[in-house]
Formats: sequence, structure tokens, C-alpha cells
Amino acid sequence: MPRFSIVIPTRNRAYTLYYTLKTCLNQYGFDDYEIVVSDNCSEDNTTEMIKDLNSEKIKYFKTDCVLAMTDNFNFAISKTIGEYVLFIGSDDAIHTHGLYLLNRIIEITGEKIIAGYNSNYWWSDCVSSHKRNIFNTRMNSTSAILDAKNNVKKIVCSSSGHLPNLYGSCVVHRNLIHELINRTGMVFDSVYPDYYSGFALSALINQYIWLQICICVGGVSDKSNGESLKVGKSSPIIDEFVKLQATRTRNKTLKGKFFAAGIITTYEGIVIDDFNCAKKNLNAFSNIDVDIDNLLKSILYERYTANMYLGNIGKDIFLKELDIIQNVIENTPEYKANFSGKGLNIDDYEFYEPIDARIPKVENGVLQFDASLFGIDNIYDVTLFAEKLLYSKEYIDAYLNQFERNWNKSKSNFEWLNKYDKIGIFATGKYTEQFLGLYTYFKTKDIDIILFDNDKTKWESGFYDHKVLSPEKIPEQKLDILIISSQKFQDEIYESVKKYEQTIEIIKLYDKFGWNFAPSFVFI
Repeated sequence: MPRFSIVIPTRNRAYTLYYTLKTCLNQYGFDDYEIVVSDNCSEDNTTEMIKDLNSEKIKYFKTDCVLAMTDNFNFAISKTIGEYVLFIGSDDAIHTHGLYLLNRIIEITGEKIIAGYNSNYWWSDCVSSHKRNIFNTRMNSTSAILDAKNNVKKIVCSSSGHLPNLYGSCVVHRNLIHELINRTGMVFDSVYPDYYSGFALSALINQYIWLQICICVGGVSDKSNGESLKVGKSSPIIDEFVKLQATRTRNKTLKGKFFAAGIITTYEGIVIDDFNCAKKNLNAFSNIDVDIDNLLKSILYERYTANMYLGNIGKDIFLKELDIIQNVIENTPEYKANFSGKGLNIDDYEFYEPIDARIPKVENGVLQFDASLFGIDNIYDVTLFAEKLLYSKEYIDAYLNQFERNWNKSKSNFEWLNKYDKIGIFATGKYTEQFLGLYTYFKTKDIDIILFDNDKTKWESGFYDHKVLSPEKIPEQKLDILIISSQKFQDEIYESVKKYEQTIEIIKLYDKFGWNFAPSFVFI
């Protein structure tokens, strides 16, 4: 069994697939993997191109007829044998360090899902002409441990979370894939199979690792379904995509109101189709419902960003779309009743000329520039350039050594709790949230945890599944230890509870570990 199965579903994309495969075959420092190409009955020269590459790593399968995208994804994964599975599109790439880094992270953590951000490259033929040959990638090396259910809630209620989508920079252990099949009969379902997998996998797990360093490059070419949908342009590809989805026996149609009105929006499909489909299939997320106001705001923002760099042309397009969106809201009682009304005024939006999208910049840890200035016109050359610019093996090794040191230190910072059976934590703010989240991840045994806070409104309520009590109840709880987890009020709280030191060990968390009890890791 190889360590990784790289899965590439494709249809009529021989040109981009060639470069995608070259990136998969150019992995430094790691060789234990297979590449599964699932050709959805292509009519171009895909078969001949695969033969010309002549690689034993490539396992090529061609369907007998054209399948809906979701069905091709399921067909593709059925052909894998790797311990971990990674899906990419046939215009995407894996950075030269990708599998080497993933393998080391798995060795260090033992985690069954490793996910993270993609770099991005817009091919020279992509639909959005102002983005052509633009490349961006992240320069932030901080990592996070994500709470799966909390991030699902963030996605459907505030558009701010992350999902472990089995696509792009995400690897999933085979055991979780088998569990999904055993519970639902398939890995992928709904209209957008990648996003559906993120919701479905989140129903099976509690936490997973989220890396800031990029593993894959998300490519956007003229045949990218996602980008065509985002810019709202109809094409033979999208027409075929919609037609084939409609032939499926399960979740066969795009159910969104806006799609029916001619506004193509991926976010509507994600939260309405994919979330509700996963919720039903896995009997999960019973306490999470789609936030309609957030859904509508997200649709408005998605349509705006699709047009914001088209100047006055984009403004005219968006103005027409605003009229359609407003009409859908007015004629849908649930939408009208739950919409705050913000975002329908064209004067609230600013539009830019196409050149503004191409200005080199570093913003929020993301480096972006025009790759054509360096003679780059394909995604394989992007990965070679990125290796020289940011991701040399020396840098990756240094990153991994730092990751391992920080991981072991974070782990040891929670091992000391194992000698206690009942602990109290004073304060219920963001630092306690971090502490509880990381403890839940790194713990080796269950400990009875009781929370205390001076805020009367929190008494007898729950905070991350733990009861919050009045400080006056500390003595009667017979605690082994009381941990003060507030940074700002650490000393003030200590003064109020030090009278219990004769019977309870009291720890100032930030005196014990400094200001960072989990170096380079955050819990989200």
C-alpha cells in the first residue's frame, strides 16, 4: 500500500493535465505514492498523452460513458489503494515539497486529516482575463488545530470557517473514507462534491490540522467549473455540468433560488445543497442551521467580487444582478423575513480597473504577482519558480523541524494535567477557549473540568460543554488544581482565590508557560 494516492478526475483537459501530472511526478525527497487519473470519457488526446508520459506511477482509468462530476469523483476514489488520499483537479498542481512535507507532518502528528490553504494560479486562458497568469501563495508558517463542528457552523453562519474538503491541499486517511462509504454508501454526494466531502468528513471527526504553508496550487483555466460558476458565465462546460448533475438519482438538481433566477453562485450551492445533503446523509449538525442573512450577504459579496475589477462594465453587470437578487429576496418569504437589507445599494460598492487586480502585493500573508513577468505560462513552471522563491528543501526542512519542536512542546505542556482528576479553570474568555481546545486535542485521559467566572450572566451556563459556576463555589468542588487562564486579569483573579491555596494547587497559566502555552499553534 503506497503512502499516498493522488487522484485526478478529468475530462477533455489533456493540455493542462499534462502539466498537472508533471508536478505530481516531480516530488523531491518522497517517492511512495500512486497517481490515479480518472478520465471521464474524454474526446481529446488524453489517452495518448498519458501513454507518452510512460510513468509506472500513473494508473489510468477511462469511463465507458460521460458521468456527472460527482459520479466521476466516486469512480476515481474507488480505484485508489493509498493509505492517504489527495484529490486535485486536472489544471491544479502539487508543490515540489508537497508529499515530502505531508508525510513528515503525518509522522509527527499521527493525524488522519491534514488540510490547509492552496496557492493559486490563473492560467493564461482563464475566463477572468484580468487575472491571467497571476500567482499567489502564503508566506505564513503558523499552524492551527481546527474544531470540525465549530468550523462547519462558521461556514454556514458567518462564511469564515474552513472545511477539510477532499480536494486540493487536504489528505484524508483511508479509514475515514471507508467509514463514510459504510455510513452513506459513497464518499461524494450533492452538486459540489469537494465541498460536500468537507461537511461529510467534519461529521466524522472532532479536530484536524490546518497548515498555513501551501501544499497544492489551485489552478484556474478556461475549463474550470468553479471559476466559470463564480464569474456567472454560461459555457458548454457549465451546461454539461448542470445537465449531467440532473441525471443523478440522488440530489440531482441545483436547488437554489438564485440559480433558478439566473444568478450562478457557488456559495448558495455549498450551504443549501452540500451542507443540507451532508446533514441529512449523516444525521449530523442537528444544532446548526443555515443563517439566511449571512447566506444572502455572501451571495452579494460573491457576485460583487466577480465584477469588482471590471470597471464600469463590472458595475453595470452587478447592478443588473442586484435587481435579480432583490427580486428573489422579495418573492421568497423566508429570505425576506431573515434579510437585514444590507448590500442592495450599488453605491456601497467600489469598482476598479482590470490593471488594479494585477498589481504585485503582499496582503495578509499572501504574496501575489504576475508570473508572466518571469516567463511562466503553465502550472508546472509555477511550482519550479515557487521552490526557488519560497519553498527550497532547506526551508521546508527548517519549517518541519520547527513544527516538530513546537508540536512536542505543545504536547508536553498538556501532559502535566494527567496527574489530576478534577481541575477548575477560572475565566471563560478567548484564552480559556484556546486552552480547552488544545487540551481536548492533546489530552491522553479525560479529566473532570469545571469553569468559574466573575460574570454572573455566565453562571450555570455552558462553555465548550463545561458548566460555569460562581467563584464562591470553588471550595465545595474539591478540585485538585485551579488554573487561572485570563491574561489581562491573571494577578487580580489570583488575589481573589489565593485563600484556597492550602487545599487547592493554584496555577497562573501564563506564569507557568509564558504567554504562549502552545507555540505556533492556535485552536479555531
